[in-house]
Amino acid sequence: AGNATFETRHHRKSGSVQIAHVAASVVHVSGKTLVASVVNDITADRKSRELIESHNRILEGIARSVALEITLDALTRLAESQYEGILASVLLLDPDGIHLRVGAAPSLPEDYNLAIDGAEIGEGVGSCGTAAFRRSAVHVDDIASDPLWKNYTSLAKHHGLAACWSIPVLDADGTVLGTFAIYSRHPGRMPLQLHSLMSSLVQTAAIAIRKKRDQHALRESEHRWILALDAAGHGVWDWNPVTGHVFFSARWKSMLGYEVGEISDHLDEWTTRVHPDDLAAAQAQLTDHLRGTTPVYRSEHRLRCKDGRWKWILDQGMAVERLADGRALRVIGTHTDIS
Repeated sequence: AGNATFETRHHRKSGSVQIAHVAASVVHVSGKTLVASVVNDITADRKSRELIESHNRILEGIARSVALEITLDALTRLAESQYEGILASVLLLDPDGIHLRVGAAPSLPEDYNLAIDGAEIGEGVGSCGTAAFRRSAVHVDDIASDPLWKNYTSLAKHHGLAACWSIPVLDADGTVLGTFAIYSRHPGRMPLQLHSLMSSLVQTAAIAIRKKRDQHALRESEHRWILALDAAGHGVWDWNPVTGHVFFSARWKSMLGYEVGEISDHLDEWTTRVHPDDLAAAQAQLTDHLRGTTPVYRSEHRLRCKDGRWKWILDQGMAVERLADGRALRVIGTHTDIS
């Protein structure tokens, strides 16, 4: 005897999943013991909460620089979880501005993904190729009869795809980054529930793609910077104070007489080579900068070479990334022979 509340999921006649909240009570009527229950459909409320929670996790992942492939996969699966039977995909536009590449399409047949990977954008190149070319949404409600799919009708039919609604993923300046598409196995218009959701997911995809491209451009810029400094006779180091990992450039190592593979990527490679009489002062200068006391780190000290000789070095650096609490996350600097 007593009361009980619980949630249950079951399939509707249409095949969609319903989430119900059940409140049951034991009652006694005319000498009989009965169970009375009230069932409330909470599908919409639960999906709304799950959507917000999932979207927040994806945004947090972007902030932590999670791999783009993981982010796009999560976005497509989130779209699919909100409406029964749809299949989502994200295509990325190559830097050449012509070819589309599959970024994520977890539920589409692999053969279909292989067939469209590398397709050129243009008028009449299905929903996605046309959307990228036009820089505007393209909704094809019936692939079999739409002229935009004329060259791909048999491919779509073979894989059971009947409708495709594609939205271009645009950068802030209007540059096309890719497309976000929803497929259906039945002809018809995009469900109204998906319109506002797609707008949000497309914007999130744009943020993730842009961040990935910015990171790639930054790495290329840093590589050119290191090559330029090396050519000018300066060594370069790139240190993460949280993990202790340090990148030492080839010039940094060769100044001390070492080959590239002879020095590892840990701070000990520096501290164990600083002259004992100079170490405390050098570390104090570095600590002051990490704390934000000084705008840059600068130290002149001796480093031990591979052959045992001591070489005077000018060490300069600056924290280029800090955590919310002010701790330095990345410090980049140069190493110059001033002997």
